[in-house]
Amino acid sequence: DETYVLMVIVDPEALLGLLMAQRLPRDWVGTVLDTNSRVVARTFNPTATLGKPASQSLQDALATAAEGWIHGTTIEGADVYASFHQSPASGWTVALAIPAEVVEAITSEVIRLLAVGLAFATGLALLLAALYSRRISAPIMALATSAKAIGWGARVYPPIDAPVREVRDVSRALLASAHGFKEREEKLRAADH
Repeated sequence: DETYVLMVIVDPEALLGLLMAQRLPRDWVGTVLDTNSRVVARTFNPTATLGKPASQSLQDALATAAEGWIHGTTIEGADVYASFHQSPASGWTVALAIPAEVVEAITSEVIRLLAVGLAFATGLALLLAALYSRRISAPIMALATSAKAIGWGARVYPPIDAPVREVRDVSRALLASAHGFKEREEKLRAADH
C-alpha cells in the first residue's frame, strides 16, 4: 500500500477576490477559514487578519456544529450575527457576519409594525363593538321599558323594527302580551259591571 499526499497551494488573494465579488455591504464581514479556523481570506481588514484565528465565538460554534447561526463577535470585537458552513470535504469554513444593529433594527421594525397593526385592529374592534352595542343596547332598553309599561297598564311601544331578529321577536311577543293583558283587563271590567 502506498500513501500519497495531494497538496494544493491556495492564493489568499484569489479567495479574497471571490469574497469581494459578492459585493457585501461595507459593514458585513465575509470570511474563509482553513481547517484550523485560521483566516485565509476576509473582506474586512484582509491583510491584518490573514492567518489569525477566527473570533472565539465562531471557533466555539464550529466546535459544536458544522453549520448554523450565532450571535457573537468579530475578531475586532464587533457585535454580529453570523452564519457559517464548514465543508465536509475540505474542512474549510465560509462565514458571513452581519452587524447586530442591522439585524436588530429589522427585528425592531417588524415588532413596531406588528404593534401598530395590533393597535389598529384593537381600535377597529372597539369601534365596531361600540357601534354594534348601540344597535343592540338601545332596542333592549326599549324592550325593558315596554315590559315595565305592560305592568303599569300603559301603552307599549316595543322596537318591532330593531336590527336584531331576536329583539324583534321579543318585541312582537311583548306587543301580543300587552294586547292579551288589555283584553283580559277589559273582560274583567265587563264581568264586574
